[in-house]
Amino acid sequence: MSNDREFEHKAKMDEIAELIVPAGPPPWLRDLLSDLSFEVWSGHSIETIQPTRAELWERLLTINQSSIELSEALQAPFVLAFLASNSDIPFESRQSEIVDFLSTLIACVYRKSKSGRIDDEVRPR
Repeated sequence: MSNDREFEHKAKMDEIAELIVPAGPPPWLRDLLSDLSFEVWSGHSIETIQPTRAELWERLLTINQSSIELSEALQAPFVLAFLASNSDIPFESRQSEIVDFLSTLIACVYRKSKSGRIDDEVRPR
């Protein structure tokens, strides 16, 4: 925190401390309020970037559909041959590995959709 911002922050915490204890707040109250303000801000920031259950559900459905489409597209032998011919990556030799991963991903999303629930750690709607 820059000196100016730190000074402004402390001044705000002093004002809040005086609202809590108008007769003169104890010296430690400003620091406590400052620490708490950071924790509240951090918690709020995390909550705003974390998807809602509905948003996560939509993302899972998109992942599932995209995985199915990619898996089907990679089943066509000419696609992997074309990719391999224009790249240093050995796509053809890793085809089963790629398809296995996509199948696992599809199965995982399918199980979640059948369970009908998204973990409680995800922000509510």
